[in-house]
Amino acid sequence: MSNTVDAVQTKNAIPEAESRKYFIRLMIPMTMISMLYSMQLSPLTLYITDLGGTAWHVGLIGGINFIVGILIRPFAGYLTDQKGRQKVYMFGAIMYVLCTIGYVVSPNVWVLILSRALIGFALCGTTTAQGAIVADLYPNKVERCFYIMGALQTVAGLFAPLLGIWLGGVIGWPMMFAVTAVGYVIALLLSGRINYEKQYKHEWMSIEKTAKPRFKDLFETSALLPSVCIMLHGVAHISIMSFIAVYGTTIGISNVGLFFTINSIATVFVTMFLMKVAGEKYRNKVFYTGAVFFLLTMAAIIFAQNLSMLYIAAIFFAVAYNATQPILNTIALAKAPAHRKGAASATFQMFWDFGFGAGSMGLGVVAANFGYRSIYIVSLVLVALIIVIYIAALSKFKEEKKQEA
Repeated sequence: MSNTVDAVQTKNAIPEAESRKYFIRLMIPMTMISMLYSMQLSPLTLYITDLGGTAWHVGLIGGINFIVGILIRPFAGYLTDQKGRQKVYMFGAIMYVLCTIGYVVSPNVWVLILSRALIGFALCGTTTAQGAIVADLYPNKVERCFYIMGALQTVAGLFAPLLGIWLGGVIGWPMMFAVTAVGYVIALLLSGRINYEKQYKHEWMSIEKTAKPRFKDLFETSALLPSVCIMLHGVAHISIMSFIAVYGTTIGISNVGLFFTINSIATVFVTMFLMKVAGEKYRNKVFYTGAVFFLLTMAAIIFAQNLSMLYIAAIFFAVAYNATQPILNTIALAKAPAHRKGAASATFQMFWDFGFGAGSMGLGVVAANFGYRSIYIVSLVLVALIIVIYIAALSKFKEEKKQEA
């Protein structure tokens, strides 16, 4: 087993300088897409109301991409392994362009919602391929790459929503979306330079191509446990992202908007530190630290009586998310065979989507029946369950890799 792993990693190895070059080529369009996506998100809710949409339509706009993602993600992983990483990534970039064109020409709410559904295809293509590309370029430094990617995406989205709203107010929503469409086209052209597959043959390229996917081809079972953890993580995550503002009003705290700004700024500093300790040596210590901060985040929100407590929670959450999510993603990819990295990435991302989509709806029901504070009690229990699963099954992953090496 150890010889097989070493042989695969050696065969798949790309010279360090070349890996760096192609990683940069991936980071540029990825960062652009993150910024453009964030620019569009907040204006969409304003645009849909201008077109006569209701609160129900706003909710549908927010969730339809997750529904599409859950359905499409397994096929994105299959195609990533069968047809190639770059092709799937570029397909996703094309769908961003088409979706945004739909925003520009949308005459009514339903065309806007249909266009938004295409984002599900776009996200599936780009994010699934990204994980597999990183596994190709840096098979032994996946975790550090995820920290870099997270930091870039955070910086890209820091002021993008405000920029989108400001630009829409100046030139109108359709023209604002037209500007982002041009940005997506540039990102699409740049993604054409992620072409390492033409020169460096990887082990997954030699697998037998199937005429059509079988059910077992669509999911990677070795990624199941970290994927379950990220699903629970997603539910706890969405409790903050979707409900923190309204929760603040129910307990007499206004101006919660700065929560996300503080969280984003803290995220940049946290990821810069975590990049220095990324890897097997400190993996469990980093994860447990993040998990404890996740519990503290929920506790701070549950007992919050003023803005200061929520701002502390924002900083805690920056540590919690960035110290746990990349590690779960790394384990999901590392456990998978070299020819199944795309499927592993898709399985992980699909469970993440499901946690967000189902979590948003489920926590809404909990809040309606027991109050908003109760959703953070539920989230605290889910975080505790993640810790239990990690201790029982995933914490041993480092030792297993040493035995195989």
